[in-house]
Amino acid sequence: MGQTDTENVLEKLTYDYYHDYLLKGKPRNEAINLIARCNVVAADRDNDEIRFEALMMVLQLAEDMPSEDSMRIWCHATDRLIAGYINSPNICRVFEDYSILSPGLRLKADQYMEHVIENTESAAAVAGCHYAKLSEFLVREQYGGGLTSEERISTIEKLCALRESYGRELNPNPRLHFGLTFAEVAESDIFELENLRVGAIAPDIDGEDAEGVRFRLSDYTGNVVLLKFWGDW
Repeated sequence: MGQTDTENVLEKLTYDYYHDYLLKGKPRNEAINLIARCNVVAADRDNDEIRFEALMMVLQLAEDMPSEDSMRIWCHATDRLIAGYINSPNICRVFEDYSILSPGLRLKADQYMEHVIENTESAAAVAGCHYAKLSEFLVREQYGGGLTSEERISTIEKLCALRESYGRELNPNPRLHFGLTFAEVAESDIFELENLRVGAIAPDIDGEDAEGVRFRLSDYTGNVVLLKFWGDW
């Protein structure tokens, strides 16, 4: 299978993943069909990048399956990824869903991450694995009701350690903070943990109103303020 043909197959897989799988309620028969098709693409070793993405899709599909099938399929795909890409920074992407994995898969992910940390030649991969472990706490802080004060302090300390040890490495995860150094990633998360939580004093915001008059959030101290953030991409 040529490079262009393989790329087209992967594009079709991605389309079917969203259209026939996600948008149709994640039917099990479609998951099995997609996994089989991904494995065919992943068997083409001449296209490493495409092979990697096909196996990553298998991981995503496995995470939604019943526990017995999920564990078997997820571990098989992870074994193949680690065997082929352990020295690539991208290997840490295997654990990008760590915070939402089932308890059983999370235990297996812990084992795989330790293996990667001990055996990879990529400092970025090591940094990515450490950051994946912290994602559970970052997600809980944002969406799960917040951390205890002890958990917040511990998470900030680990982010500081990540910044000091691997700050120059680039984050390879395209889902979040892609292309930033781990120093920039850690600093952003530390700022949020220290300043953007319920009950904390909001950081000052400087801007212009609809008439172009400059103002600061602190000008309205003591008043109820509604902030609306929006963007256009």
